[in-house]
Amino acid sequence: MKILNGLTFNLPKQTFLYVFVCFVILHLASVYSFSLLFRAQHDRVRPAKRNREIIQLIKKAKSANSDQLEQNIKKIKLKRGLRLFISPRPFRHGYNAHAFDPIAINHYLKKQKRFVRISIQLSDKKWLRIVAVPPPGFHQQIGVWFIFIALIAALIGLCYMISRLLASPMIVFSAGAKRFANDIDAPPLAIVGPKVMREGVTAFNDMIAKLKAIMHNRTQMLAAISHDLRSPITRLKLRLESVTDKTLQTKMMSDIDDMENMINSILAFARDHIKNEKAENFDLNALLDSITDDMKDAGFPVSYHSSDDRIIYYGRLHALKRAFTNIIENAVKYGKQADVYLERKNNHFEIKVIDQGPGIPEDDMDKVFLPFYRVDTARTPVNAGSGLGLAVTRDIIHACGGDIYLMNRKPQGLQVTISLNDVN
Repeated sequence: MKILNGLTFNLPKQTFLYVFVCFVILHLASVYSFSLLFRAQHDRVRPAKRNREIIQLIKKAKSANSDQLEQNIKKIKLKRGLRLFISPRPFRHGYNAHAFDPIAINHYLKKQKRFVRISIQLSDKKWLRIVAVPPPGFHQQIGVWFIFIALIAALIGLCYMISRLLASPMIVFSAGAKRFANDIDAPPLAIVGPKVMREGVTAFNDMIAKLKAIMHNRTQMLAAISHDLRSPITRLKLRLESVTDKTLQTKMMSDIDDMENMINSILAFARDHIKNEKAENFDLNALLDSITDDMKDAGFPVSYHSSDDRIIYYGRLHALKRAFTNIIENAVKYGKQADVYLERKNNHFEIKVIDQGPGIPEDDMDKVFLPFYRVDTARTPVNAGSGLGLAVTRDIIHACGGDIYLMNRKPQGLQVTISLNDVN
């Protein structure tokens, strides 16, 4: 495939050329093997028929002298597998006779199963030599069938090569796309392969560069807005001290605290993106075990179960730690407890967080991932948060190439499922 990467013509022409050349070679080889098989079948003569043909040939040749026979030898239509020529001497090994004796010759022929060599002396003392080539044996037929098997193997190899030729660029492209799903700061894809593939890779790299610029501008804007809001909030807190109505002061301070929590969440979210955390290999099982252990040490009702002792994952460690912590804390805060499960699937990892709370109305399943959205039935004013936790969590999971789902359990409880692709 390295040779193919240097070719400049496009993929359709390249594929056509390879298919055409390979099929021409296979066709010529198949024609040759068929000709061998046909010749082998054509030359097969029964021994009795071969013996009669030899005797008839000797009878016709015995009446002529060597000069006449030598002149006409090329005109004689020899039977299948027979060879005829004139020599001054007989065979050293074979049947040699000075006179034509059909009974003796036939007796010799019956004993000879393979090569037949007969020498008959002519009237001018020269010898007529007759050689009977043996009919093709079993080993010759095996050879022909071996050619057929070799052709089939070559055809399978050709099909595999064509499939690799067509699929290899897409496999490389797919692997690169998965890498960008987990790490948008990964290096651009190498621009190699046929023309159509190079154009696609170039467009993909341009798209990723634009996405990086958009994300950077967004996070910078969020950080700037949130930072600028902190000054007026601080001034409002100072002015609240002059409010004499304690009830009103408490309510206003609560609202300002909510605003400050939202701003802190936005700043934390922006900082996480501005840091441009690099993807790395880490133990996913150890990460979840550490989070749940810390929460259990703090007195929260949390349990953890894993199908493997060690699960290596390639992604952003600190971002995923924040996402998992948000989900587990929500389960404890709104669902009384959190049971965490990690399981390895065929090509992905599945993390489930199950609580025993009231769940979420079906109509709000997608809305809870929107920034600043709250479910009144699932959150009391005492427990109300900034409304950014699930939005940030889904953003992190999607940035890692995964997905997150919510599902109500019966008779109560909410199940949060996080799916992360295995790219190792």
